[in-house]
Amino acid sequence: MDAAALETTLRRTAPAVAYVMPELHNPTGATMSVSTRQLLLSVAASVGTTVVADETMGELRIDGAPSLPLAAADPSGASVVMIGSADKVFWGGLRIGWIRAAPALLQRLLAARPTGDLGTPVLDQLVARELVPRTAAVLEARREYLRQGRDDVVGALRARLPEWDVPSPAGGLTTWVGLGRPVSSALVLAARSEGVVLASGGVFGPDGGFERFLRVPFTMAPADRGRLVDVLERAWARVGGESAGVRGRSPRWCEQSWGHPLG
Repeated sequence: MDAAALETTLRRTAPAVAYVMPELHNPTGATMSVSTRQLLLSVAASVGTTVVADETMGELRIDGAPSLPLAAADPSGASVVMIGSADKVFWGGLRIGWIRAAPALLQRLLAARPTGDLGTPVLDQLVARELVPRTAAVLEARREYLRQGRDDVVGALRARLPEWDVPSPAGGLTTWVGLGRPVSSALVLAARSEGVVLASGGVFGPDGGFERFLRVPFTMAPADRGRLVDVLERAWARVGGESAGVRGRSPRWCEQSWGHPLG
């Protein structure tokens, strides 16, 4: 993260809320440094900005120790809201989340919620209640699965497409691949013609600003990892780094938070 740009933006605009993903950012996989965290909280407090920190990827660290929560750098605890979710750890369809914040702010949120949200499905809440106490055991298996998936996909992409910049992220669900040319959308269309659906880099920034990047998941079953790389290699050859005019057909599997095959 560009700390100087962050500070300038906050001071110039004084937003009511700043949304950040400090741990294993999606899609880049980056983790915010301690100094940037401290700067963010200091400047946000000075301009009256509440910082919303998304922790949903934080538990999916594969390598190294996780950082302290952003709220740990805020002595007062009044200017940071931490949000988490069960879907990344347990299952992508379990859309249950939670908020950690100062009690006064939580009361305000609870009072405001009914105007736009009638409530969370009861069954989903009951499922989450059973799963959360088992988080440690689930994460142990989940991290090993993700580590193998990451190593397989990253290794294959580096070997088959050496002109790409393929980082090996410290965790999360995807790798943020540098293509070297602004052809991400064309590459995604070419892959879709073979039944593989991915999100182009352009959808992650305003005005297609990340067309030189591609978010590649490594969460799929082992048999699909090789197929993913095969399709990307052929799609890259068809695109030629410039353009593609392929027609898509119904996908056989799509990227999602778990990357499982879809019917």
